[in-house]
Amino acid sequence: MAVNAGRCSEPATAAIVRGFLRFRPRGLPRPATSFIGRGRELRDVLLAVESRRLVTLTGVGGIGKTRLALRAAEDWSRRAAWSVVFVSLVSLEDPRLVETAVCEAAGIGTDLAVSPLRVAQQVLDDKPVLLVLDNCEHLVDEAARVAGALLASCPNVRILATSRQSLGLPGELLWSVPSLAMRSVEDEPGPSDAAMLFAARVPPGFGDSRVAPEFVEQLVAELEGIPLAIELAACGRGDDGHHMYELLAAFRSADPGPAREGRHSTMRRSLEWSRALLDDVELLVFRRLSVFADGWTLDAAQFVCADAAVQAAAATHTAVDVVDAPDTPTPAEATDSGYHPAHPIDREDVLEALLSLRDKSLVESVSTDSDRRFRMLVPVRQFAAGLAAESGDDTLASDRHRAYYVSFARTAERERWALDPALRERLDTEAPNLRAALDAACRIGSEDALRLTTALSLYWRVGGHQLEGSDALERALRATEATTDSTNPVRGRAIAQHAWLSFWHGRLPEALDDIQESLRLARTHGHPHDEAFALTALATARQMLDPCAAQTQLQQAVALAVHCGDQVALADALSSLAISYHWQDNYPRMAAAARIGDAVASAVGHRSALFWNRWGRAHQARVAGDVATAAAIAEGFDAWTVTGNPLLRSAATEVTVLLAVMTGDAEGGLIRARAELAASTDESVRWGMSPVRHALGFAELAAGNLDAAHAVGVHLFDLERDGTGYLAWHAQEILMHAALASGRSDDARQHAAAIRAIARKLGNRRAEIVARIGEAEAAQLSDDTAHAEADAHDVLRVCAEHGWWIDALASLDVLVGVAAARGLHERATRLAAGVREARRVRGLVRVPPLSASARALIDRAAAALPRDQREKAVEVGTQMPLKELADYVSRGRGKRGTDAGQSGLTRMELRVATLAASGLNNKAIAEELFIAPGTVKNHLSHVFAKLSVSNRTQLASAFDKV
Repeated sequence: MAVNAGRCSEPATAAIVRGFLRFRPRGLPRPATSFIGRGRELRDVLLAVESRRLVTLTGVGGIGKTRLALRAAEDWSRRAAWSVVFVSLVSLEDPRLVETAVCEAAGIGTDLAVSPLRVAQQVLDDKPVLLVLDNCEHLVDEAARVAGALLASCPNVRILATSRQSLGLPGELLWSVPSLAMRSVEDEPGPSDAAMLFAARVPPGFGDSRVAPEFVEQLVAELEGIPLAIELAACGRGDDGHHMYELLAAFRSADPGPAREGRHSTMRRSLEWSRALLDDVELLVFRRLSVFADGWTLDAAQFVCADAAVQAAAATHTAVDVVDAPDTPTPAEATDSGYHPAHPIDREDVLEALLSLRDKSLVESVSTDSDRRFRMLVPVRQFAAGLAAESGDDTLASDRHRAYYVSFARTAERERWALDPALRERLDTEAPNLRAALDAACRIGSEDALRLTTALSLYWRVGGHQLEGSDALERALRATEATTDSTNPVRGRAIAQHAWLSFWHGRLPEALDDIQESLRLARTHGHPHDEAFALTALATARQMLDPCAAQTQLQQAVALAVHCGDQVALADALSSLAISYHWQDNYPRMAAAARIGDAVASAVGHRSALFWNRWGRAHQARVAGDVATAAAIAEGFDAWTVTGNPLLRSAATEVTVLLAVMTGDAEGGLIRARAELAASTDESVRWGMSPVRHALGFAELAAGNLDAAHAVGVHLFDLERDGTGYLAWHAQEILMHAALASGRSDDARQHAAAIRAIARKLGNRRAEIVARIGEAEAAQLSDDTAHAEADAHDVLRVCAEHGWWIDALASLDVLVGVAAARGLHERATRLAAGVREARRVRGLVRVPPLSASARALIDRAAAALPRDQREKAVEVGTQMPLKELADYVSRGRGKRGTDAGQSGLTRMELRVATLAASGLNNKAIAEELFIAPGTVKNHLSHVFAKLSVSNRTQLASAFDKV
């Protein structure tokens, strides 16, 4: 963030805001085969997309909807220079994941605090984007809802959908994808598009001149020009063309029956004919491959399909951790279902069969940025799945698929893939299969559901998928409730992970109970890794209510993590420890914990832990009035929020809004805070958006919107009175300032008392200081100059000791008013000039601004001085650095420092005497003033001597007479 004389520039702030909203679409899939024909259709689809914002390509399975949409999107991107986001819905079963799929395809993170759809709306708001929603038919209602919301809120978004049925939205243009162009022998010379596709898909080496072109045209006509059916026919067995004659004869003689009329019948017959061309091994592999959701790697296919998968996987050091997967089938079990070959299928057999299936167009080869994958088109996969169910092979394939992806996830957990952007993309790519494995595990109540979800929890957490992770863990726990013992350590681990992911919903008591149970299980079973995690999770949740108690647990978690060598748990514990000190505004200790935490988190790439450490430092600099440093840290948030995690973005928004407000850009702060809050759809998610409400309250104060600020403060306190104490006292601070700015001194005192009460629970000395400043300002409003001066002097001393210069300036404002009210015109003018210069140098403004009456009082004091004396006072005050100004004020207390009508009592003696006279005992006075009870006793002995009293009753009587 650029800083000029300490002020954050508006363009730089906007750049930071844009940086929080990542948009990095994945590339379009790259089919291994060429695009044939469809010239006219392609032109028509592009014209349709140009004229309408929602175009849906419809047609039967295998007609080529996806290929046409991909080619149209590619051409549109080149012609219009638009971004293209391709969203495959083919593998999704849960409608709630449609929003997530859109964000994943666009490179946008998701989080509990903000629904994925709202994030997508915010990111795509002003971007020209063609969104391709592929295979919507099984999720048509949810796909329609998401598409409608994006079209309504994002004026530059266009949607090209593929579906076997309409989305049913207003303005939707249905475009029925026709068969490939065909013609009879009487037509003009040259092959049809359908015949050219057939020729392009014929295996290499085929070239029988005895097959007349007109016969090919007859064949593709019999196949009704359906691209997938033609590709299957072209890849049939034989290199002499006789298979075509057999195919044509078979089709003409086949009776589709009354239930199989039309193109669906043609597609079914094509698939049946292709199956007849498979040998026994190819057919078995074909059936087993149907278990994969939206693609697979060679290694995964070999594990699922090879009968010796367990030994082979272990021998070749694949990603499969067979030791940790007790449900993995043995080789004997692998041949216990379906076809029994003469010898078990090995990995090489699977490779050969897979390549053969690819050559027969039953499997596609797809290139990605990092790997080569295989997939089945939806009609082919559905057909293969039906064959697997008929043969009984589906259960075995599902078991192996589940075992493979459980081990895949556990390898990712062990090797920390979630913390490496490149490796995390492997998890992104395999997300459909991981979800399918979880579905299968939950259906049978397998403990694999717990293994899989606990292994993926870090991925969900740092990748901004807290909502999906929380739901998945809840499903796993519910599905295994009857099949796993309540004392099972894996179950305890899942409970802790679920609580960690879900307590942002605001269900803090339930989360605390769950984590305590998981901690008990970890200790019972002697698992230090689980204990370190559970302790960190427990203390992270508890620190919002009681940071002091949480710090003891976090220090234990640090020791445990060091003992068991768990760097991720150590980074989490240190980051949480640093934030617990931030809740207390104890920045020296926060900085010490964050410094060690940075070293650990950097070593393992734990970016979210690094972010929280930087967030705490930004607040430290902000409270010190060092906006240049705070702005530099905020600018760096762009680099640390690349996961697109809206929870991190909300916390970063708090800092950027407060900085904007402090540097005079109240309007910019309001716009930013309101935009962030508008993205929230779940009011119960307190800890995602409450920091933004904190910043919004101050933006409203700075803009002079006192009623709005009061409303924000009330709402924030209602949310956080039993939640985050740090945010609760800031809510009362907003209310206190709004009351002071409105001239309501009694209300301000009540809010100050509320801040004091929260401060005692948190152990937050700075919150106490803020309350004291509010009480001093309330005393000024009530013309109680003595108490205003006493409070301000006490506050200034503490602020100078701790470097809380923002609060020091506020206390100096009070002392300026005191001097002016007492007729000390030169002193008031000098102080006012010094405070004004201190803010100017730092690029700060007062929040909220001084009231008109306070400003008029200062102006009268300056006007009362002769011109030369006034100019001299301004010059001297302007040249005094802030610390020197504070020292000058403290030295200048003089006789006025004891002016309470009480025989020369010092400021602290006056405070102690006043509280004692009101009936408070020594312990209560010590808590109120943040001093030791013994110190209170010493002060009272001095008070009694100076006032010639011997007990508290006489002291109270003496004060009553004043």
